[in-house]
Amino acid sequence: MKKFLTNRDFILFAIIMIGLVAVGFANPLFVTPSSISDVLTDTSILIILALSQMIVILIRAIDLSVHRT
Repeated sequence: MKKFLTNRDFILFAIIMIGLVAVGFANPLFVTPSSISDVLTDTSILIILALSQMIVILIRAIDLSVHRT
């Protein structure tokens, strides 16, 4: 259990959930299902791009860094 609580992914998940709860208390209309659906719809293209770049980096196909010209 201690290893699970110190896991980096769990800590990140906990921070995101704490932030979501805090925003929900500050503005209850933000955490409605339609609002969350709108946020996911608006960011879907960025999510797809990030996942495709992650795959390229993981298989070490090319370097995606931006070089100075």
